Amino acid sequence: MRRNVWLLLLLILIFTILMTRCVTQQYYDDRVGEAPLEIAPYPERIVELVNIYFANGGNEYLKREQRAIERTKESKEEVILRELIDGPKDQLLSKTIPPQTRLFSVSTVNGTSYVNLSKEFITNFIGGDRAEVTTVYSIVNTLTELEHIKQVQILVEGERIEHYQNNLSLKEPYPRNEGVINKPFPTPSETLETYFTHLENMEYRRAYDLIYRPLDYDLDYAIFYHYMRRNKIEIVDYTIKGYSIIRTKEGWLMVVDYEEKYKDGSVVEKKKAEFEFKNELGEWQMIFKEI
Repeated sequence: MRRNVWLLLLLILIFTILMTRCVTQQYYDDRVGEAPLEIAPYPERIVELVNIYFANGGNEYLKREQRAIERTKESKEEVILRELIDGPKDQLLSKTIPPQTRLFSVSTVNGTSYVNLSKEFITNFIGGDRAEVTTVYSIVNTLTELEHIKQVQILVEGERIEHYQNNLSLKEPYPRNEGVINKPFPTPSETLETYFTHLENMEYRRAYDLIYRPLDYDLDYAIFYHYMRRNKIEIVDYTIKGYSIIRTKEGWLMVVDYEEKYKDGSVVEKKKAEFEFKNELGEWQMIFKEI
C-alpha cells in the first residue's frame, strides 16, 4: 500500500514538471511570434567594366587594359586601385606600382581623388625617368576614367611629397594627360627639335606652349610673339649638329651646337648654346631666357 502511494506521488511530480515546461515554452513561442523578424541584408554584388592603365613592355608609356571588376561594399576607386597594384593580365604590359605598396585609403571630394599609399610606393620604385611618369599617370589616368574624378592627389603615408623620384613632385594634384597614352612624353632633345620646327613654320603659339611658364614668370604670348617676329622671322631652318645633356638640380641642361639658315641663304653657326628644361607634371618644358 505504501509503495503505491509513493508511486502515485512520483507520477504527480513528473506530470507537474512537464506541464510547467510546456506552459513556459508556449510563453516564449508566443513572444517570439510577436517580435519582428530581422534578416541581415546580403550585400549586392556589382560587376562593372573599367579601363586600367599599365605600362608597355619597355615601361615608356601607358596602354589601356579593359577588365571586369566585382565589388560589394567597397568603392569603385578602391577596387580599381587594388587591380592596378596587382598588375596587368596582358603579359605584354608591365606593372607600374611596386607590388609591396599598400593602399591605405582613397576618397574623392569635389572632383579630386585623394590616394594614400604606403612608403613602399617610393622606396621600392624601380626604373628611370619614363618609369616615374608611367607610375604616376597610371594612377591619374585610371582614376580620371571615372566621370566624377577630374584630378588626383597622391599621398604617401598621408603626406604630400616634394620629390617622388628624379623629376615629379607630388605636392599638387595631377589632372588627366592623354599625351602619355600609347606614346611616351617627348625627351628634352625631342622637345627642342619640335620647338625649332614650330619656329621654322612660324607656328609661334605652338612654340610658346613648349615654354615653362610658372605663375611668377611674366611672359605672356603677346610678348613672345612680337619677340619672334622681330628676331626669328628670317630664319627658315634649324639644324642640330650635336649636343650634350647634363642633369641639374632643376631638370636637364642641353648644350647644343646648331645652325640657323636664313632666307637669303646665309648660315649662322651657334656653338655650345644652352637650353634648360624643367619637368612640369611629367612633360619637359624649355626655360626661355632670350627676353
